Amino acid sequence: MYMDLPNWSEVQESIEKSSDPKKAIKVYLLDDNFKEYYSKLNRLLVKEIKKKICCKKYMIYDSIGEGLEPIYFWLLDFMQDKGALGLAGLSGKEGITKVEEGFEASVAGGYFGEMGVRRTQMEAKTMEYLGAINQVIKSILNLIYDLKEFELLLKPYDEIKSEDNSLIENGRYSLKGRWMDNVDVKKGRGSINGMAQELQFITLRDAFFYVNTSKDADNLDLNDRVKRVLKNKLGEFERWVEVSEKELRKRFNVEKSYLKSQYGTFKLYSSWVMPYLRAAEKLKMKEFNRADVVNAFSNLYMELSLYGVKEIFMTELSHIYEKMDLDRKYYAVLEINIKFRSLPQLAQGQGGRHYIEGGRVDILYNGYSVDDIELHALDSVDTNEMLELIEKYLGTGLQDLEEDINTFINPIKEKKEANIEKKKVKFENPLVYVWKGFVEGFGSPVKLVKKEIKKLTSTEGLENFPDIYIDSSMRTLVEKVATDLCTLIYNTYKDAHGMIKP
Repeated sequence: MYMDLPNWSEVQESIEKSSDPKKAIKVYLLDDNFKEYYSKLNRLLVKEIKKKICCKKYMIYDSIGEGLEPIYFWLLDFMQDKGALGLAGLSGKEGITKVEEGFEASVAGGYFGEMGVRRTQMEAKTMEYLGAINQVIKSILNLIYDLKEFELLLKPYDEIKSEDNSLIENGRYSLKGRWMDNVDVKKGRGSINGMAQELQFITLRDAFFYVNTSKDADNLDLNDRVKRVLKNKLGEFERWVEVSEKELRKRFNVEKSYLKSQYGTFKLYSSWVMPYLRAAEKLKMKEFNRADVVNAFSNLYMELSLYGVKEIFMTELSHIYEKMDLDRKYYAVLEINIKFRSLPQLAQGQGGRHYIEGGRVDILYNGYSVDDIELHALDSVDTNEMLELIEKYLGTGLQDLEEDINTFINPIKEKKEANIEKKKVKFENPLVYVWKGFVEGFGSPVKLVKKEIKKLTSTEGLENFPDIYIDSSMRTLVEKVATDLCTLIYNTYKDAHGMIKP
């Protein structure tokens, strides 16, 4: 992200001041520098899309004695069946997209009590798994700290095996100091420090750090007593180096394997807890604060939306565009908002207890003309925010530790990446200077975005007139298709149910 990136309030102000806010939002969405604001930008774009409805129809169906389910499934099937409208979902896959599902039940009703019991069961199971996940995370933290300490302890052993003399010398000094402080010191007066301080072996400590082998000790100008003690200490040190390295590497490898196991356990527990988290969130009631829900009654209010999409190609505009390739794609979107006011009736069947819904249905049909950027905004903005937060928590619960975990679990991969980084440092990219010159000549990327917004949202920039003309023509065609879809499902539903047309 660039240093002069504006804050969200400045971005909002820029969008509000533009003559075409929808185009201004899309300019920001297409710029990778504004990834941090994508979620907020998508929500603003959806608001702008829904301000320009090309078709709007409304229907009320009220029948306490009939179930609401047949109404919902008739609309769903007519939207997605290939023999009817044959629409796809927002993501482009088969099947209509269902979003914004929420319900509220009166607290005195049996439906509220039964849903509350089920949600409590889901939450209890969720807390059980989250407790286990927290324990695993603590274990992973301790393992990472231990492994980092092992790496520090093993570093001198690696240095004495290198081909660099200076590293070999540093490694030996480090190991000798560690041996004297942790192993030899236990001998008391018989240790090197004890003999140097109390038994007048003044030269023994310096000689121990100076020489590396018994042969080197023979060449020193020392008396025989010091040489014999020195050779003995060097022998003990060499044996300690060999044994201690084996033990350290063995423990290091064991803890690495355990870290891999614990990380796998974390991912397994996360996959187990997600269904319970989703179920608990879906059973959570919303507060619509509507007069339709009366606490003393036994009733239910529910809202949900269905989205169906049909892609419109340029060849439908004219065959002359058959070989042209536009940057944008265009879609007709049919949105159906359904509001249920129900009196749930408990029924006992072979499959167990369930509720039969009957009451009033308000159905609002909306048609939109959108391009691929706007379609993506519709698809992403309707994701349940709480579930998104939960998935982010579990999916990236160890995000800050991911680099450390991969260092120990996949060391080869990390080394390759390290080599790549070294190459990047060694061979500086000459295009950096081109970019610097570009910024110096034309200004920062954020200023360029602001210029582009002014260009796209004003009458200037008519050099792109052919593209503007095609976009305008496609928008007109898509609006007509969206209007036809909206009108067709509205009229067909009325015909199928014997309703009077206006």
